[in-house]
Amino acid sequence: MQRQRDMQKSEKREDRSNNYEKQDYSLQSCTKKIKFQREDYLHKLALNIYRQNQVVAMETLNVKGMMKNRRLAKSIAFQSWGRLVEIMKVYAVQYDKHLHFISTWFPSSKMCHQCGFVNSELTLPIGNGHVSHVMLITIGTSMLQ
Repeated sequence: MQRQRDMQKSEKREDRSNNYEKQDYSLQSCTKKIKFQREDYLHKLALNIYRQNQVVAMETLNVKGMMKNRRLAKSIAFQSWGRLVEIMKVYAVQYDKHLHFISTWFPSSKMCHQCGFVNSELTLPIGNGHVSHVMLITIGTSMLQ
């Protein structure tokens, strides 16, 4: 919000006047603050993930293709996923943990986390909703005992 106001004010200023320079400095400091906040958040997120898990798996995304969507491009760019991957690689070596990259086309959202069954008929809005399959296995094994 502050950054937007600074940008609007700097547009009104006459080029290279003292007020323009002051406004430009204010805009730069605001941008730098946002950059450091984002970097700090990414470090805290990566550290928290590695403290809780021995093995971390990340899905490789087609970010270039996602950036072509004009409605989501700005939001995707601000997330700095590339920087998160770099930080995760560094922490993997530093804390002696395993980092695996999963293919973009691996059916992770269609796969059962318990038995590995892949429901190929599952569509995107439904998500990971094949509970009936898992329930059948659970009921079947409890009846055998």
